[in-house]
Amino acid sequence: MEHTPGPWIVEKWYGLPEPGYIDIRSVEPNASGFRRLIARIAGRWNMKYGKDSAGEIAPMQRADARLIASAPDLLEIVLELREYDRGRDLWGINDKIDTAIAKATGDA
Repeated sequence: MEHTPGPWIVEKWYGLPEPGYIDIRSVEPNASGFRRLIARIAGRWNMKYGKDSAGEIAPMQRADARLIASAPDLLEIVLELREYDRGRDLWGINDKIDTAIAKATGDA
């Protein structure tokens, strides 16, 4: 795999005075001793209250961050399912499994 090994976590939320954001980071630190930044989800600018209001993190953005952080675990499970079900297609979902794996590994 070429991705940063999991597990990943939703680590930080920053708010005032800048628009907030959520970091998704690796649990294991890199060679410099810091957790590797996987993704950052920026808060939306709150146009309702004007330019002086801080960005806010919407519930959907928090859910997106949790989904991104779970990606390595989900990929591992899907790879195990494919190996277990190799050639049998017990659940009739091998095409979906292969498509998801290809999407996650860049082979799509």
